[in-house]
Amino acid sequence: MASIFWGSFTCGRVLGIPLSLRFAPTEILAADLAGALCVMVALVSLGTRAPDEQALQVLTAIFGLCMACTYPQAKVLPSTYGYAIDGTYMSIIMVAGSLGNVFFVMCVAQLFGALGPPSFCPTILGVQRARLRPLHVPA
Repeated sequence: MASIFWGSFTCGRVLGIPLSLRFAPTEILAADLAGALCVMVALVSLGTRAPDEQALQVLTAIFGLCMACTYPQAKVLPSTYGYAIDGTYMSIIMVAGSLGNVFFVMCVAQLFGALGPPSFCPTILGVQRARLRPLHVPA
């Protein structure tokens, strides 16, 4: 599964280059996050029964494709709204992102320990839903 994810992630990064020439960062980011959200909903719905191996492989590949362009497009997004991102702001963004990753992993680990493996997919699903909300920026 890991090789399927990282292979599709790499393909998604390569496909993201020509896509970024045709579409706005908000469109790509919205499509990526919506696709990842749909995959997570599918995984949650399959979570109560033994999922088919092929279904897991396909969903893993789609999830890798969807997550590939999220970070690069999120870095480009502020400049589309007229904000200049210099080295200082990029450093703040990188440190805040790293702290968020540490905090999120800690929270997921606590939920995983307290509630068991079924808590993982709903937690990721909630985070994906929370990530979609900031895309509704008034123009």
